[in-house]
Amino acid sequence: MADLKLLPYPPDLAADQQEQLINTVTDWLIAHGFFAPRKSGTDKTQPTIRVPSSLSLIPVTLFPSLFPRTCFHDAIEIQPEFNKLYAAVAADEDWLSAVIQDEFADSDEFIKKLWSVHLAVKSEGYVQDTTITLARSDYLLSTDQLENSRPLTIKQVEFNGISSFGGSAHSIAELHSHLYNIGMSQPSQGLNADQSSFPPNPSLKGLCAGLLAAHTIYGDPKSGCATKIGILLIAQPVEWNIYEHRRIQYFLWSQDPAVPIYSLPLSSVLDKTTVTDSRHLLYTPNPEAETIEISVVFFRGGHDAEDYTSAIEWEARRHLERSFAIKCPSILTQIACTKKVQQLLAKDSNLKRFVSDASSLRLKETFMEMYPLGAQTADGQKGRQLALDPKSACGYVLKPQRECGGHNIYGEAIPAYLNTLPESQWRSYILMRLIKPPCLRNVILRNGEPATESIINELGVYGTCIWRATRQANNLDIMYNGNAGWLVRTKNRAHAEGGIGAGFGSFDSLFLVDD
Repeated sequence: MADLKLLPYPPDLAADQQEQLINTVTDWLIAHGFFAPRKSGTDKTQPTIRVPSSLSLIPVTLFPSLFPRTCFHDAIEIQPEFNKLYAAVAADEDWLSAVIQDEFADSDEFIKKLWSVHLAVKSEGYVQDTTITLARSDYLLSTDQLENSRPLTIKQVEFNGISSFGGSAHSIAELHSHLYNIGMSQPSQGLNADQSSFPPNPSLKGLCAGLLAAHTIYGDPKSGCATKIGILLIAQPVEWNIYEHRRIQYFLWSQDPAVPIYSLPLSSVLDKTTVTDSRHLLYTPNPEAETIEISVVFFRGGHDAEDYTSAIEWEARRHLERSFAIKCPSILTQIACTKKVQQLLAKDSNLKRFVSDASSLRLKETFMEMYPLGAQTADGQKGRQLALDPKSACGYVLKPQRECGGHNIYGEAIPAYLNTLPESQWRSYILMRLIKPPCLRNVILRNGEPATESIINELGVYGTCIWRATRQANNLDIMYNGNAGWLVRTKNRAHAEGGIGAGFGSFDSLFLVDD
């Protein structure tokens, strides 16, 4: 494979060409609603009435980023195996219980509270055995094998059980394909391109297809209190990604027949919904509206401790979890998607508990070296040694049990950070070897200003899985399992974090190049 950083990309444009390109991209973003509520310093409130002055355009790249075609297809093809793996983990309560006791008993209060909600519902008795995940597996290209004259490979960053941007990612692929089609984004001389260089991205349709499948599996209303069923989206208390949610809602409402979908923060759940004696979840949008029986609870909030500001949110989570509605994801699935589980699955003995030997080999090819930080095991002692030595720590990232960007500690900052924590809390972190991606370039449009930067791309692949736990140990009834599109986030190489929602990255798409 040609060295990506040596390819003539992105193309150099004359000033008038770049201005025309920026105007075209800006028009596309405005026409497709690529806005977010404007953040103002430390103000965490959200405008109740959204007008143009309270909004800003989301950063994007002017060009799709170069990416090896083989690596892209590898990531797409392995997604159903990751879907099935994490479904199997979520269904194995005994194994997860041991993880909680061994790894979180004295360290992570958030995970312990999630587990306590599970135990409370379990003591009453679960009434819904079907679960759906709309997950995303994130990858970076790794250059580690290039020294051995082997091609670039994909390495997994994390597996997200509550994933964002699926309602938006498709539009950026469409944007870059459109720019190519109208002749405004032609590759540099020496790079060949055709329509297959710009892969289609069905992220919105794919994620909505999963929700629709779960909605259909739920079936007709069962409570005797409603004649219609619908989906309830649980948003974060301050939702900067609101327009991506709206795209999902509008798409489902536009179906024939329409799929009703409503949105609430956890703080409003107890006031706006009820659970019947038969444990069916009911929602009345307003006093004059017809009551809706909820088929699927779609969590887009609830993945961060900051989403639970009081006992009200925790009681709301229990309220939802004990209901007959299908959860996306269930609380056990959320726990299964923690970094600690990711680290444990890198060990053969754990991975082969859930998947076949053949699947294990394929999945392991994407794993990076990971260590626990508990002092009870040899691996944990090794992890502590690497994390506390400033020289070795430079090659690692320290990760807590959280999803979304902004939580990780990188390189030389790790020893000092750990020393600010009680040792009892170290066990709630994992240490992961840093992936070394190739150094590429692209032009990022941020606040209307273009900047040519040295960049890193992160490819996220969406997957949808619906399963029913059975009474037979380690046996799942998989009803739906497949891909649901993809996402590319690009950041300046100098920035450690790359999340768009966390304020570090930009939307991007792919220009596939052959080996």
